[in-house]
Amino acid sequence: MSQVSSISSLPLPPGPFRFPVVGSMHKLSPFQPIHIAVSRLGASYGDVSFCYLGSIPTVTVTHPEIMQEVFTKTETADRYPYAVFSRLSKAEGLIYSGYNSNWKNLSPFAEQRMWSYEDVLSLGERHFAPEIDNTIRIIGELAESGQQFDVHDLLMDSVYRLTLRTLFGEPEQPPADYPEITKKLRGHIDWFNGAAFAKISDFFPMMKMVTGGTIREIIKQRDLRDEMISRFVESVVQRRKANLPAEPGLVDIMLEKEEAGEIGRETIHAVCMDLLGAVPSGVAATVSWYLLIVANRTEVQNKIHQEIDQTIGSDGLAPTSSDRSRLPYTFSSVAESARYRSVAPMAIPHRSTAETEVAGYRIPAMSQLICSIYSVHHDERFWDKPNEFVPDRFLPQADGSPSKALTSLAYMPYGIGVRKCTGENFAVIVSWLYSARFLHRLKFSTPNGLPLCEDEVFGLSVRPKPYKLSAARRSS
Repeated sequence: MSQVSSISSLPLPPGPFRFPVVGSMHKLSPFQPIHIAVSRLGASYGDVSFCYLGSIPTVTVTHPEIMQEVFTKTETADRYPYAVFSRLSKAEGLIYSGYNSNWKNLSPFAEQRMWSYEDVLSLGERHFAPEIDNTIRIIGELAESGQQFDVHDLLMDSVYRLTLRTLFGEPEQPPADYPEITKKLRGHIDWFNGAAFAKISDFFPMMKMVTGGTIREIIKQRDLRDEMISRFVESVVQRRKANLPAEPGLVDIMLEKEEAGEIGRETIHAVCMDLLGAVPSGVAATVSWYLLIVANRTEVQNKIHQEIDQTIGSDGLAPTSSDRSRLPYTFSSVAESARYRSVAPMAIPHRSTAETEVAGYRIPAMSQLICSIYSVHHDERFWDKPNEFVPDRFLPQADGSPSKALTSLAYMPYGIGVRKCTGENFAVIVSWLYSARFLHRLKFSTPNGLPLCEDEVFGLSVRPKPYKLSAARRSS
């Protein structure tokens, strides 16, 4: 009781004035990306600020040490139950479900038995590289015909194929309905990428009647997704029973664990749901930013090409995951791209399940908690020239140890705390392979050699505004 009383006596964090009904929504400009507006709250009110977004009490944190304090607490590990995520996840999976028994059981299993660095490397050898090289071939053919290409659309297609292959393997004889379920599932993913984090009824409960159609669409999409995933998984089950030739995928591994009684079918579906919901948009946005950044900065791209040619050779074997240490400038450019343009600038909002204390302030129960990664990645306290693209900050130190930037608490492209991205190893390796293998074989340029804008489009993942590039092959 004394613990509760002491917390209750603490002040709330500072924040803007709260108007009736709308709260402090006036601080969120319709002409400004929400993560930038949230960052400015921190600049105005401090590293911990409090406001009401409609009816939602919201705490924003903009300092890495306080983030570490906040997001390692069990009472702040829940997800805020926005309509889209709570109804789609059905309390399953790792990414969008609440901090429940299912998440607590699945998280260590995923980290130790599926997403360890060694596990992801083995997937990369079988599935990542072939799809990435196929995409290089597609870009090369476009280059030969003099065509520009929409980078994000091409990458979404590629990463979607990569994710399907990683999950369900590569059968020599795909089932007859494979194209149909592939197309339907891609349609769901496109819908999900365009779905906002929150609906108006999340902020204003009295609007639930107005948004009933939206909720019905969410449930329809969830049922469609579940049906398609079930059909994909069942196709793997039947392939295994018939002992048909195939390059096995992650579902093959999980089915073996199911047969051993280690996991159930619902866990398999949850992992598929997580990967298909997060990987295509996240990796496509990450690599889209990288290609835009290096195309806009020919001096950076030239240094990358020079390093690759001197270390591997333009006609040599394509870079692998083990080449990151051999290509320090290339790796530094990839790491800096993840800081310069964060694809998840606010991560996924948490919810406090109990009143708690953070940095001397009282955090009410049922508050939304926002980890402003964008703020930290662009804060002059932690970064010299934070609004400039400076790959050298991630170069190894003179003794060969990792740069201070790479090991800094202020570098958090995959979040921080209890709900940090479980698939970080997956995302890091896939993004590296796309970036390094693309630059090994291709040179990218902007239309007419003029710099393209680097403005953002906010969605499930923050990506660049649509743009096109030209490419040229670097070797035969």
